[in-house]
Amino acid sequence: MKRKPLLRLLITLGCAPVLLSGCNSTPVVGPQGEQGIPGEKGEKGDQGEQGIPGQDGSSVLTGHGLPALETGKTGDSYIDLDSWDYYVREEEWAKAGNIKGKAGDPGVSVSSTQIDDKGDLIVTFSDGQTANAGHVKDVDEYTVKFYCDDLLVDTQAVKHGEKITLPKLDDFTVKHWYVDKDREYEWAWYGCVVTEDMSLYGEYTPISKKISFDKTAAISIDDYGYGEALVGDRGICVSKAVETGEYLTTLDKQGILFNKEEIGRIGEIKLDIAEEGFSAANIYYGNHPLSLDHSAPLTTGTNKVDLGEAEYFTIQNGGSDPIHIGGIAIDYFVKTKFSDESLPTVVINTKDAQAVTSGETYVDCEVSTVGAEKDVSDLKAEIKVRGNSTSKKPKKPYRIKLSKKNSLFGYAKAKNWVLLADYLDGSNMHNYAALKFAKMVRGEETFAVDPLHVNVALNGENVGIYLFGEHIEAKENRLNIEQDNIWEKDFEEINFYIERDLTTAEDKTEIEGTTYFKVDMEDFTPTQYIYALKYPEKEDFEEKLENGEVDAHEAEFQAFFDALKAYMTDISDTFVAYSKDNAKFDQVSAKVDVQSLAEYAAIDQVFSESDHNLRSFKMYRCEGGLLKFGPNWDYDSCAYGLPLESRYVLDPFGVSKAPSGKATWFGDRWGYMLFNDSENGRPLFQEVWRGISNEMIDDFLDAQYEEMGRISRSTMYDCEKWMNNEYYAVFDNQRYYWNWVSMQLPFLKGFYA
Repeated sequence: MKRKPLLRLLITLGCAPVLLSGCNSTPVVGPQGEQGIPGEKGEKGDQGEQGIPGQDGSSVLTGHGLPALETGKTGDSYIDLDSWDYYVREEEWAKAGNIKGKAGDPGVSVSSTQIDDKGDLIVTFSDGQTANAGHVKDVDEYTVKFYCDDLLVDTQAVKHGEKITLPKLDDFTVKHWYVDKDREYEWAWYGCVVTEDMSLYGEYTPISKKISFDKTAAISIDDYGYGEALVGDRGICVSKAVETGEYLTTLDKQGILFNKEEIGRIGEIKLDIAEEGFSAANIYYGNHPLSLDHSAPLTTGTNKVDLGEAEYFTIQNGGSDPIHIGGIAIDYFVKTKFSDESLPTVVINTKDAQAVTSGETYVDCEVSTVGAEKDVSDLKAEIKVRGNSTSKKPKKPYRIKLSKKNSLFGYAKAKNWVLLADYLDGSNMHNYAALKFAKMVRGEETFAVDPLHVNVALNGENVGIYLFGEHIEAKENRLNIEQDNIWEKDFEEINFYIERDLTTAEDKTEIEGTTYFKVDMEDFTPTQYIYALKYPEKEDFEEKLENGEVDAHEAEFQAFFDALKAYMTDISDTFVAYSKDNAKFDQVSAKVDVQSLAEYAAIDQVFSESDHNLRSFKMYRCEGGLLKFGPNWDYDSCAYGLPLESRYVLDPFGVSKAPSGKATWFGDRWGYMLFNDSENGRPLFQEVWRGISNEMIDDFLDAQYEEMGRISRSTMYDCEKWMNNEYYAVFDNQRYYWNWVSMQLPFLKGFYA
């Protein structure tokens, strides 16, 4: 690396530059010559003259009234305890300011004073308050920091005008030090002195380090098979493992050994596996926790794997029998480059720190965001638990209602927002991937939820990773089908938004005939659909009169509700008829927007969503047009071929069909009818896929994999807080999710092509 001259820089820093040769030439520092032979010791010289006495240090004085002329010396400070004026003495005393506290503070006095490392006078009062009285003296000592890239490796306190001591480092060999991070201007040790706080940056070579664990390592395994071992501040963890005296650890089926925290940039890893019980094992590695970037098979005996300076590894038992790990040795370099990989955060503080436990009653709160381009602070809002089955899980999903419309994380202004807990999804990627894909397929003209992973801090506690997004509603910047004076309109003129969801009837707050209705069907599975009314609700028919009273327009609402039930009964019956005879497709297409149904169903097919026939299937109508389908929603627990579990899926490869990349089935009956109708419905699916290019698929997959790495540290925290440290389940769910989505998209593109 070229080391640029420091002529100007040396002058600035108090160094004595020397021109070695040539007029107007760039100064060149020649190589240091060999040390000469020491000369003979000379005779002791005469004692020199006594030097001038040094100045006394400055003091902070106090008293009542003005400081006396004879009081103090140059550099001293004085505080008048009557007026709280303070003075600094040069040739004589000069007033420099006032440090009076808040009015009305009785009996407050000065407890202590000190000059901080910047030379500012800091006054501490008897009530514990402090005040900065301003700059009173120059600092005679500076801080010099030494960095290898982003890593602070040494700090020195150096007096004004003195030289720096060359640091001695255990982890790096440093050839040169520079005053800039780009390492263009080298620090000249022979002449430069320190005149201010500064940093130096090293041109370094890392020193290889070693760490090893054997059967003497203390790994105490808890009831969930989790344990860890530390050597100094670096360690390894196991999940789904058992204690053993003969080996370092024994991994059950699916069990993993991994590093949850950074060890460094790992070169070679050496692993000993006993032959007993061994069936299969693999090592995965990359630059985020539980990474899937690279993998390699392992065998019995000693395995040596070059990780190429990856930061994380996961060793997994890939067989059905326990495997015994005798020891592990790791060569690594200390990490020097860091990037901020933290997720944005939603900060929620409820009034009086009330717990949020109800899905019916809102709790007053304040909402702030951290990590957005334009963060918001302390917005007045309300919060409650949301969802049906997910609301009963330990990690609660939430709905936030702001008192006024506002933009959070750059989204369009609105009042209502959701925080999905995704407790049933060990990968934290199901909803995110499906909603992102829906956003891509349906385009900007059709509203689709745009998800964002965030951390949530509730009343000062980090409650884990959540999926933030828009609440689906008939409002501006959402479905945008809200209408005024709705009681004046006929049914054909009324926009509405409904949801097919059997859990509505299980909710005690819902009222049949007001918030939902049932439609029975003959010779069809299921035999009944339940439709929940989302918009317009009964209160949307209320009219505020000039005299302050409210006309509920109950008759108008009831007429609309009855007409809606009849309308959806007719739609349902039409699909029943279509299920028996594809020739009746024209009857379907005359009543519903089959293109929007094909788009909705194509997204369900990608993610093999199996629950929308009964739950969370949304549809709407506006301006008297055809019934449309969407927005897509709810892919956490019944997608990717995975069943609804009481909690997250512990063994996705064991409880479901392994992802093969050849799945064409999905749950919704109406969409499946289109798919099975090769003459009328299948071409609609083909049209959807013609709009999805191979480049779009590649970009989507790249973004998904990047997101999985971006959330990895938050996912690890979430596993610790909500999943009993069952990291093996997180690892398997992420691997299952990635195998599925990376194979399914290219397969379906080819299938429809």
